[in-house]
Amino acid sequence: MAISAVGVVGSDDAGKTWRFMNNNIRADFLPTKYPEYGQCVHKIDHNLAKPDTLYLQNHGGIYASKNFGDTWSDIGKGLPSDFGFPIGVHPHKADTVYVVPLDGETRYPSKGKFQVWVSRDGGGRWVKSVKGLPSKAYFNVLREAMSFDQEDPCGIYIGTSGGQLYQSIDEGISWTKIADNLPRIHSVSCVTIN
Repeated sequence: MAISAVGVVGSDDAGKTWRFMNNNIRADFLPTKYPEYGQCVHKIDHNLAKPDTLYLQNHGGIYASKNFGDTWSDIGKGLPSDFGFPIGVHPHKADTVYVVPLDGETRYPSKGKFQVWVSRDGGGRWVKSVKGLPSKAYFNVLREAMSFDQEDPCGIYIGTSGGQLYQSIDEGISWTKIADNLPRIHSVSCVTIN
């Protein structure tokens, strides 16, 4: 479980007892950079095919854990910013991760350019995805505003605080705006109707 002002907490006995699981997660805004608790976790995601591998977007850092949160490694090298809210793992490809870097002070896309970044190797290397996205963007993407469908290839959906909804039907290679002028989008969910 992730709590914004606490960090990651977990239970090994179905919730009878809990422990902090913030090993190696930075808290730049605190006097101690790696405290036991006090981190500002924005989002955690995983793929059921690799249940012990977790991905985390923190207030300042993007992390992976290969042991269900016991220890974390910073995987944000190469990104324009280590701040953001959403992080998402591809539903069919457990090592493919998506983030939307934001400027930590303004909460807008880094340098005002809407960018989705994709790693297809669990955070080892990141590639920018901007085809179809606006080059000038002064909105936010909140922690629950990224979602995936279960199709193959997988569709990805990202909503903005400016009321735009973007879709990629090619797993993040290109994007299309499918809605505009909606209210602020806090959350995006996908369902498949047969």
